[in-house]
Amino acid sequence: MPTTAELTEEYIMKHPSIKDCLVKGIINFSSLSRIIAKELSVDKKTSKEAILMAVIRLKDKIKKEKTNEEEIINLMKNNELEFKTKVFTIIAEKTALHKIIDIEQEIRKSGDPIYIIEGTKSFTLISSVKHYTKLHSLLKNYIIKENKNLVLVIIKSDRDIEKIKGVMSTFCTALYENDINIIDTMSCWTDTIFLIEEEDLQKMMKALSF
Repeated sequence: MPTTAELTEEYIMKHPSIKDCLVKGIINFSSLSRIIAKELSVDKKTSKEAILMAVIRLKDKIKKEKTNEEEIINLMKNNELEFKTKVFTIIAEKTALHKIIDIEQEIRKSGDPIYIIEGTKSFTLISSVKHYTKLHSLLKNYIIKENKNLVLVIIKSDRDIEKIKGVMSTFCTALYENDINIIDTMSCWTDTIFLIEEEDLQKMMKALSF
């Protein structure tokens, strides 16, 4: 059975924001200990004291870890953003994938965006609304779900993105903190792509201003 100290460390490591505050020394140990005790349903005074000691020891332990926040911020400052409005998605059964091979090539030649993400049992098709009618007609008997009025946001970073830990976490946290729902996401080396609702575009621009 895990000890109180082990449970405390496990709790903190599962909450990156708390861990980050510990690293920076900007968290009240007693308050945090009370929160953890409540979450773990700890009532005994000795156990609560053990939680407090575990928090202090863990703080000293993780403080030695190198934080890469500065590297991430420097990377973000050099990002370029590209937006494509009037985008939709169709999620369809994977058995219908062959039906869009020809039109996929046609759309690519036109210069309009088209992305296909394959899953185990379905695929997501992302494209410009001008091609919606034709694609919907081809897939109508296989459609699971669709979303309209979306914006495709492409974040273009330099190649250092593959060496810096926590970049995707930072992107997602920034969107979450600005109340932006991620409809879908994907990446290709230095390009990180998010699909969001059109009404969230202004918030997205603010969220990614570093």
